[in-house]
Amino acid sequence: MGDLSENFSLSEFLVSQTAARMGRELVPTKKQKNYLVHLTRKVMQPVRELVDSPIIITSGLRPEWLNRLIGGSETSQHMKGQACDFVVVGMAPIEVCKAIEASDIKFDQMICEFNKWVHISYFPGLTMRNEILTARSCDGITQYSNGLD
Repeated sequence: MGDLSENFSLSEFLVSQTAARMGRELVPTKKQKNYLVHLTRKVMQPVRELVDSPIIITSGLRPEWLNRLIGGSETSQHMKGQACDFVVVGMAPIEVCKAIEASDIKFDQMICEFNKWVHISYFPGLTMRNEILTARSCDGITQYSNGLD
């Protein structure tokens, strides 16, 4: 039993190998925690129920200093607590994305990143874009295309 939803705890969204190496903790503000609650209850818990398999959060909240350090987007929703990256045990990321796409789960943006993990975001109070992208590396440069390739 998690403290954000049935299957998720706040601590899962506050893990960073980079921060740990630096001896820094990820401590959400009240606003960031509120956004993580929405992300978890509106998106991640429904995804968990959809796939019926454990989910591992590989990147959750990223304070601005951490986002900058790892080369994240300057407008990353991770910094607000509105996005996370994850993998599903026993499923390829493209399979996860296709299952979410076929469901009625509302999200702002979903990216199948390098077919290694899924990025998903949720912004409470806005009409969700349900934008779906695929990220690929071409000669070391990340390129995004619309839809799932």
